[in-house]
Amino acid sequence: MNRLLTSLIALGLVLGSSAIANADAAYEKFKKTQMAEFSGDKAPENCRERKLEVKENGNKIVYELCAFKGKPIYLRSRNDEVVYGFYSFKSGKLIQVDAPDAFISVGYRNGQPVVKWDWGNETVDYKLSADFKASSRQDAVKINRILKKFGIRTP
Repeated sequence: MNRLLTSLIALGLVLGSSAIANADAAYEKFKKTQMAEFSGDKAPENCRERKLEVKENGNKIVYELCAFKGKPIYLRSRNDEVVYGFYSFKSGKLIQVDAPDAFISVGYRNGQPVVKWDWGNETVDYKLSADFKASSRQDAVKINRILKKFGIRTP
């Protein structure tokens, strides 16, 4: 009985280790081959950020926008001094959303969330749940509304 238990524990460790190794390998492959796809346009050094204060659910949220030639480069949202959202754009389209407090980023193609990666745990997830996709789409719609308040039209 003791030998069987030891064998099962050893098997669990081996299988668990290989799953972690595969997760690490998937994240490393994603970083090398796909992460650049979700990098936004480079902001000019002298980009003057415009600020907009909005009340959301009773909280004051400050949005800071860097735009160049009428197209958004990035949008940062914060409550007091805590940044909780960083939105990157490429050619005026939302391409990546970062949640620095949760160490999570979401990559978008054509306005749709397609991949989520956790840079704290170094994992990548291509199989996004329907709830997560719906929540991410709502976030994108909210950001488009904020951009309109700045006078930026989105494609």
